[in-house]
Amino acid sequence: MCVCSALVPSTHAGQLAEAVRAGRHAEALQLLEQGANPNDRDTRRNTPLMWAASSGQIEVARALLDKQALVNAQHDEPPYDALHLAAQNQQTAMIDFLLSRGADPGLAERWPPLPGQYSEKLLRIGRFVDSVKSAASPSRLEALLAQSPPDSRQSSLNAALWAAAQLGDAPLVQKLLERKANPVSDREGKTALAVAAQQQRADVVKLLVSTGIRTELIREAIPVNRLLMTPAVREAFGETAREPEAIAEALKAGDTASLNKLIRSGAYSHWAADPLLRTDHLRQATAAGHSEITQILRASEARRESLKDVLQRLSAACPERQSDDCTRINNVAAWYSKRLSDPRWRPTYSRDYFLSLQAMADTLQTNPEAQIVKDIADELGARREYCVLNNVGMGGSVTVHVHTRNQQKEVANWQVYYLLKIFERNPAAAPGAFLKWSSPASETIEPGRYWFWAKDPRTNSQSERKLVPLSGIQTVSVDLFVP
Repeated sequence: MCVCSALVPSTHAGQLAEAVRAGRHAEALQLLEQGANPNDRDTRRNTPLMWAASSGQIEVARALLDKQALVNAQHDEPPYDALHLAAQNQQTAMIDFLLSRGADPGLAERWPPLPGQYSEKLLRIGRFVDSVKSAASPSRLEALLAQSPPDSRQSSLNAALWAAAQLGDAPLVQKLLERKANPVSDREGKTALAVAAQQQRADVVKLLVSTGIRTELIREAIPVNRLLMTPAVREAFGETAREPEAIAEALKAGDTASLNKLIRSGAYSHWAADPLLRTDHLRQATAAGHSEITQILRASEARRESLKDVLQRLSAACPERQSDDCTRINNVAAWYSKRLSDPRWRPTYSRDYFLSLQAMADTLQTNPEAQIVKDIADELGARREYCVLNNVGMGGSVTVHVHTRNQQKEVANWQVYYLLKIFERNPAAAPGAFLKWSSPASETIEPGRYWFWAKDPRTNSQSERKLVPLSGIQTVSVDLFVP
């Protein structure tokens, strides 16, 4: 049986989040030690800390925060953070741990039902921390910190550092750092460093950078339009702020070693995120005769395909294997391509959706056996059916509600997983997981044909797998029967 590694629907940037999601603790810790960014998001925009919080992996969460994961980083839509996920899944030990590391409960008036006085505790801490964040003067900050309850000490210190950075009070920032405020204090994922840069507080920027903040967070704190920075702020950011110029100089001089270093450090992918800019770099290197630079840039672009490119590969994937399944694949690819070029249909699709199409094209090009071709044809057919029935150009989403039951009795605290059927033959393919545990558990995912199953995190018992085609209505209920 031919199963190629390209079947894995993941990218390097999401490997850490995938390892935490799957509970592969040793792999997650190894990736962190190898320098993986603890704030990298997976294709569903979840951070590794969100996955650790949802499943109570305190040791992994500690390692992530020790490597400067942002404790208050938020998922955009729907909005949630690590603390909310811990509360949703009744992970009280994780709630206490995140609070001890500075998590901010916010002013959410409606927390899920929690044992004991946890809901009241979170609301009380959230109100106090919000008053710290809103302090309009250093003296008010000092007064509030003196009143901080013990269970909100770290959250208050972190919030005070964020507020002090906004006020531009470098002596107070120094004092808070000495009191163990987290240098990467964040509010909904925006760091104190980013706030200080936005407010042009050069002395605060220099002070925070000197604490050893991760380079990725320093890059993100630098304004997109660097010309808006004063010379003092630019200087405070140090070498990181000069990376764009270093890239330009390496390209102009044909300096292969320097460019390789900038690519390995992540500087090139950050500062040359615009595809048009990367294309211009390649054109310049080619015109200047810098063959090694050209080769390096082309290698870095190897997997930056457009949707049009992927659809063309799908269409040309099996010209020598004349079968009904190949015909179905070609027809769907042609149908998608036609919609892609029609201005009436503006396809919106997720990163997961794109990666799965890319994996299907990769797999077909390796000459797989007939059953895999049939699975891909069925998958594409289900996706087209969804588009037709719901009048969308491409992509779409289905909200899935999963109930875990033992006979007719609903059973709580099971984690629900799902996997596209086309990935079932690849043991390396990472399944998706619902962030909220059952029952019920709900998640919004892309159309397709999925296996669903549930696992009891305490005993590792699993339900049987259930194949469900998400190809019609936009809301589906699934019953999983557990032992």
